Amino acid sequence: MIEVKKDLLESLVGIVSLPKVFDIKTERAERKQKRLVKHELHH
Repeated sequence: MIEVKKDLLESLVGIVSLPKVFDIKTERAERKQKRLVKHELHH
């Protein structure tokens, strides 16, 4: 039983921590996009 609970906890932690990494990646991509748009406006 303990092993099963451990596996469940690990998978839950994995589910929780993955979106954070995803958010950081999308945030960086959006920032890069905004920078590109600003760059386009200047020309």
